[in-house]
Amino acid sequence: MDWPNVNGVEVSYCSIRLIIGGGVPIKGVTAINYKDVGDIPLVMGASATPLGWTRGENHSEGDIELLAAEWDELLPKLTIAGSFGYMEQAYPVSVTYAEASNPTKTRMDYLPRVRFFGAERSHAKGTDALTVKLQMKILPQIKWHDLHVAQRELVI
Repeated sequence: MDWPNVNGVEVSYCSIRLIIGGGVPIKGVTAINYKDVGDIPLVMGASATPLGWTRGENHSEGDIELLAAEWDELLPKLTIAGSFGYMEQAYPVSVTYAEASNPTKTRMDYLPRVRFFGAERSHAKGTDALTVKLQMKILPQIKWHDLHVAQRELVI
């Protein structure tokens, strides 16, 4: 495999550049998780084994965890004064992976329309910085390295 291993260096978490809403990169992200979720229902007849399957339904979701200070700074930017809160709007999110040893070989996952919800603060005894975790619903679907998982509509 030619990529991502460049000069023996694998892409790691510090290789990620995250941008929400087309703005500046978010540096205080401690975790971001996103996935495609789908169901491929089996078609059963008068048989113990399936006859086939249908296209099923697919959607994408995830979560993001930010340092509390980053969230406190980001929240006003995600809120349109007097009209919409952060949970009422959708934002494009891009996650780019690049290693300093070979910056021309980059990959980007693109989450076209993300709605954040369920902000959760968790405080515990210890030396770790405080964080805020948000859930994400993603429409229409994640573009993994500029590729779609499935067609949105049947093309005839």
